[in-house]
Amino acid sequence: MIVEDKSIHSVKRKKIRESSSFTKMMYNDDEQILKQINTTEEEAYIELDDGLAEVRIINKQVAPLEESPFKVLLEVNGLGSYEGRLPVDLVTVLDIGDSMKGSQIAKAKLSIMFLLHKLSYVDRLSIVTFSKEADRLCPLRQITESSRMEIANQVNALETGSSTNVGAGFKMALKILSDRTCTKSRRAAIILISNGIEDDDSDAANVPVGKFPVHTFGLGSDCDSEVLAAIARKSDGGIFAMVPDLVPLSAVFSKSLADLLDVVMEDLTLIITPENGYNITEVGSVNYHQQTKGGETDPVIVAFGSFCNRETCRVILKLTLPKVEKRCSTNIFKICYMFRVVGEETSKSDERTIDVVRDAISGEDEIEEVLAEEKRIGSTYNIRGFALVVEPSPKPERDLPVGIPSGYDIPLMVEYKEQAATYSRDPSEEAIEDRVMEASPIPEDPKKEGWRFGRLKQVVDLGYNIADKLKEHDPRATFSGKKIKALAYTSRSGN
Repeated sequence: MIVEDKSIHSVKRKKIRESSSFTKMMYNDDEQILKQINTTEEEAYIELDDGLAEVRIINKQVAPLEESPFKVLLEVNGLGSYEGRLPVDLVTVLDIGDSMKGSQIAKAKLSIMFLLHKLSYVDRLSIVTFSKEADRLCPLRQITESSRMEIANQVNALETGSSTNVGAGFKMALKILSDRTCTKSRRAAIILISNGIEDDDSDAANVPVGKFPVHTFGLGSDCDSEVLAAIARKSDGGIFAMVPDLVPLSAVFSKSLADLLDVVMEDLTLIITPENGYNITEVGSVNYHQQTKGGETDPVIVAFGSFCNRETCRVILKLTLPKVEKRCSTNIFKICYMFRVVGEETSKSDERTIDVVRDAISGEDEIEEVLAEEKRIGSTYNIRGFALVVEPSPKPERDLPVGIPSGYDIPLMVEYKEQAATYSRDPSEEAIEDRVMEASPIPEDPKKEGWRFGRLKQVVDLGYNIADKLKEHDPRATFSGKKIKALAYTSRSGN
């Protein structure tokens, strides 16, 4: 259960609206993470140690005596056996310009309601809107029962304005994250949603992004896709996604959300060091940045970046085995991985050594897993061509153009995409909460008859109002506010 200081938040919180002349303002009013009852934790964050990931090494065990090529597949897996994830500070930047009228603003509001379902008590959320100027609806607020409802009410009350000053909203979001007072062991990110062409004086693409990932979503065919894509690619791990008119934003939005809410390690790096004069001639991967310190015998460093629970990353190493005169077993390279938890020092795993037997009789076929990964990498290069070489992002496969299947996925993404599709059709469907970091339920006051039903009514009313607005602009929609309300209240008896 969360202990909430009522002196900080009045029952009727006054909406915080601040003009975009915020350069000299300090946004150091982010809420502190409240303690849980019966715990001595100062902050709600998880402790991580080695054993968060494992490296599978897949290669033939025997190689011929003569000089020959040799392939090794390295597979890094998040074990998914620990309890926890990194808490997130998220600023959502929403375009409320004139072009967002009607179904577009309703679609964006519905996505923020879905976001509120998925965040838990260790997370904090701030909402920034922009049209001619930028406004901050609320500071970074810890997600609790009351703050979730208050933010939902603020978002639902939004109305569209005039122009589209993307730069003002983006700069305000960056400053909110930069001015935080509580940063230990916390991830931070920005989500930017827009459907218009930015004003001439905005220049959002040239704003220094800094260290925060920025996920941008362009609604409809008229959005300024070049600017939004440039913002995402300049950021550390950001993704740009186009959302066609007839596609629910929540369905596209959910993939980035799962990526943000399932990260357990930052700056995951695999270090491969050749041994005994063996040379690594090629490192094959689709997603990840590689570098060497110089010569062929120097370590090869593969940077994976942020790493999610149960994520899998693969790299193929190609070596040249020199000729030997007689049968022997020799070490060819050693590997280890390094990672960082936000706010903590870098940790390093134990080193593992890989060896191979050299023998005159070596009739082993190449392992099927190695061949399959080699084929996947080759086909991706063929599809994407030279674009892969010049792509500045360390995770280029995460934002492939529409129509090209991505090899990047994690189990939580699949789950969130299914939930988002259900939520877009019918907001009364209760989205599955974050099972790992879900807050303990607030006990009901037996003196307040109908407490739970009153809270349910507030949430459902918000959902069905938005659904009806979408129905007005898209007659083909299969949901309606009336249907949502009936389903929600009918299901009450089963809860």
